[in-house]
Amino acid sequence: MSDSNPPAKSTVVEAREHIDPDGSVVRSGMELADAVLRALETGVTVEVSFEGLRGASSSYFNVFLRRIDEECGVAELGGHIRIRFASK
Repeated sequence: MSDSNPPAKSTVVEAREHIDPDGSVVRSGMELADAVLRALETGVTVEVSFEGLRGASSSYFNVFLRRIDEECGVAELGGHIRIRFASK
């Protein structure tokens, strides 16, 4: 019998699916952060995929990261929140 822990459950949140239709960078960053926070509440590791996202400004990422920091601290990045930046 193995004493190893079972692999952690995870889910992927696609950034491109959380863009404000009116083009607000602030609302888009908040929508993404809120989606990540909702997923974290279920007890899984959340992988945030920025694949296919084009033209996002630094403000978008600043809003996203600030919201995560306010709610659970940026220490969650790399822990329960993982970031994928690869473009296709």
